[in-house]
Amino acid sequence: MAIDITSKIVGFRSRAVGWRIIVQVDEVEEKTKGGLIIPDTVKDQEQEREMFGRVVELGPMAYQDPKYGGDWCKPGDLLLFSKYAGMPWIENNKVYRAINDEDVICRFERIEEE
Repeated sequence: MAIDITSKIVGFRSRAVGWRIIVQVDEVEEKTKGGLIIPDTVKDQEQEREMFGRVVELGPMAYQDPKYGGDWCKPGDLLLFSKYAGMPWIENNKVYRAINDEDVICRFERIEEE
């Protein structure tokens, strides 16, 4: 569960540090827009959405280890990462997660139409 830190960081901005990557993810809703409570079984299926996110920022040491062979992602890329990777938080009604560079499972590339 992500914690809302918006009121604690007024005048500050989140920055990726070390080998971490900040991604913006979708939050799993507890209720529908109509006010119906979503059952836990459905929430478990919906939590799979939390394994996807868009890169916001890479820390200065992300992918600096020679075993990676260069940057695997850049800001704006869509990533799949480990379900329990990183630390989630809410900032200005958006859910973010700081994950380690090694927790990235794959990067999705847009298919160019021919």
